[in-house]
Amino acid sequence: MDGLRVIENDVSSTGSNAGLFIREAADAQVVGNAIVTTAPSGFETSAAIMILEARDASQVRENSVSGPWTNGILLGGTALGSVTGNSVEGAQLYGMRISGDRNEIRDNRVSGAGQGGALLIDACHNRVVENQLHANGEGISVVLDPSTGANYVDQSRGMVVDTGDRDCDGDGLVDPNVIVEG
Repeated sequence: MDGLRVIENDVSSTGSNAGLFIREAADAQVVGNAIVTTAPSGFETSAAIMILEARDASQVRENSVSGPWTNGILLGGTALGSVTGNSVEGAQLYGMRISGDRNEIRDNRVSGAGQGGALLIDACHNRVVENQLHANGEGISVVLDPSTGANYVDQSRGMVVDTGDRDCDGDGLVDPNVIVEG
């Protein structure tokens, strides 16, 4: 579905796998929603906002997520999207779980997540900049899984765990993630 808009909704749950779920959309926008759960969600890949296999400038912006969702925001297999200006509080694992290429993760605030502010997995050429992700887990802001490479992370506080070991451009060489502390 192209051009899907989910704007300014209040979503409440007592423990579901997703608050908002979008699959195979282009140019989707999820904007200004408040998504709350009072009970844990079930699977490692559950999330309050879940967008799978989206493309072409899909946006998740200015949403508020709270409660024990497994993850706050999940982009799975998504390219050229943006996650900006969101607030996530109390996720069981990660505030944001991102897989896909060339996404922009900017100006988000995550607090109280059990494992870390953001997890990048199966991800290349993403930009994670100007976020507040330090009040999570063991002080972990961002985790870059071994299936990542060529991502740019600008974190001024908190720890970045980088085990990225992926060849993103197919030249036979690992493309290291770039971490800028400061």
